[in-house]
Amino acid sequence: MQEPEDSADASSEESRLNRLAFWSVLIMDHALAFGVGRQTTFRLEDITQALPTTADVHPEGVPDGEPPSAFPHAAKQMMIYGPLINMLNANHGNRDPVKLDGEIQNARAAAMVEYNQLPDDMQWNVGK
Repeated sequence: MQEPEDSADASSEESRLNRLAFWSVLIMDHALAFGVGRQTTFRLEDITQALPTTADVHPEGVPDGEPPSAFPHAAKQMMIYGPLINMLNANHGNRDPVKLDGEIQNARAAAMVEYNQLPDDMQWNVGK
């Protein structure tokens, strides 16, 4: 991923809304790509938009009694899942299957590491 950038011409509110809109589209794109078996539209190395933050979602702060938004975590997860989605949905032709399997296992391991860093209330378990 390239260094995140915000437009010098945009106000902080415009930048915040641009971040939220971009990451909403990226999450949808990655979910659809995974679901229908196609490559993602966005290449990881082309993304320059900063990841969203809790402050982007709740600029006035998280209201009392309300849990923080999962949106920033979902965006970060999709950044990790994107390469794995692309590997699983690619036409591999004559690629070495052993090398490909290693790449898939590495991408899967990276996704698992990121998942395990989620707050407990955002991790799935049978009791939730």
